[in-house]
Amino acid sequence: MVPTIPSSAGAGRPGTLSVDRFGYTGPVSGTNIDPPPHYFRGTEMATFDFETDSAAAAALVPEGLVLAHEPARARVMFADFTFSTLGPYREAILAISCLWEGRRVLYCPYLIVTGDVGLIAGREIWGAPKLLGDIGFTRANAVISCHVDRPAGLNRIATGVIRPRDPLVPRGGEDVPMVFLKVIPSPEQGAAPEVCELVEVTIESSVHLGSDGRPMLFSGPGSLSFDSRSPADPWAALPVNRMVHATYGRFDSVLKHGRVLHRYDTAAEASPSTSPVFPRR
Repeated sequence: MVPTIPSSAGAGRPGTLSVDRFGYTGPVSGTNIDPPPHYFRGTEMATFDFETDSAAAAALVPEGLVLAHEPARARVMFADFTFSTLGPYREAILAISCLWEGRRVLYCPYLIVTGDVGLIAGREIWGAPKLLGDIGFTRANAVISCHVDRPAGLNRIATGVIRPRDPLVPRGGEDVPMVFLKVIPSPEQGAAPEVCELVEVTIESSVHLGSDGRPMLFSGPGSLSFDSRSPADPWAALPVNRMVHATYGRFDSVLKHGRVLHRYDTAAEASPSTSPVFPRR
């Protein structure tokens, strides 16, 4: 119980932190995150595209988006951001290939990150569903092996292995936007979410060049496995039915402001007398 200050104690000094002095994200009096753009240099990335069950994929995709393929296609990306203006960290991303009004996008239902600043920026600005976990890159023999655990060393969520072999020439316009479902619940009982919207963000990337002037971008034999059926991280709900292709490369990137594609009308889903029913695991 919060103690009540007796009225005889008198009023204290009023707060002086005005709205125009709030930081970009909390804590507003000592924010660690600036507005975009954010810059990334020397990023190492491995991607694994696969065919999956269409019904399982559609069950993860919000209304308004449409699966881009039949059968559905999804992608797992492992990224090692060795330098960024948000600090160094790693990410593992599960994304589903979709269409928004005929344009190709990648909808991301699950994302794991190793750094708190990257997590806060992703969740607060764009609504990325980031959770803290452990992500590893192992370079041995002719292969690169990537994995994501949560918790570290106890639950292996996914493993991707690629043998980079065939040089690729990047094609213009390959920066497919990412789409996130940004949801901020209300603190009030029975109230609709304060924010419920689809947010699009494009990461503009350029491929590193090797000493021979050729792009540091390769395809090659690859495999992807979801190693546990964790109820907290249900990546395995999308079975890997067939590998489509795997790539490995090094990139420089710029992450700019996004844009809201759609705001869902959630007011009808809740009333002051009735708490909304949220799905439970």
